[in-house]
Amino acid sequence: MIEYIRIDKNQIQRIKPLWSNLINYLYDKSKNFKNEFQNKVFENRFESFLNNKEEDCLIVVVVDTDRETDIGYIAAHIFEDSGEIDSLYVNEEIQSKGIGKTLMDKALDFFSSKGIKNQFLYVSEGNEEVINFYVKFGFVIRKYYLVRK
Repeated sequence: MIEYIRIDKNQIQRIKPLWSNLINYLYDKSKNFKNEFQNKVFENRFESFLNNKEEDCLIVVVVDTDRETDIGYIAAHIFEDSGEIDSLYVNEEIQSKGIGKTLMDKALDFFSSKGIKNQFLYVSEGNEEVINFYVKFGFVIRKYYLVRK
């Protein structure tokens, strides 16, 4: 059975193993920025997230209660008048079962409940295949950010 549990930001270390899986996945997918994924530090990535007020942060963990293990999460936060989906991950072996959709619905409902209309997220180079997933929620590509190597 699958359970969705909202956790406080002071419990954010719980998602660290899943976040590490995401970073490894993005490392494998990246053609140009493998070194950046190698050097990612969980605590640095979520520093600004942790500086927000608790009520402006959302972390939902997906638990496989039969195996008693965390299998996914979403982290989102509000700053000023914007909402950002910071990170979304679902273990590969259970993707395409509606878990990611449920997590996105929870984040978008969180933003709506706070009156946040400006919502955004970033997609890493190499992971463009997820863009169509986000388009289903009304997201559109705003710009391409290029860097010279």
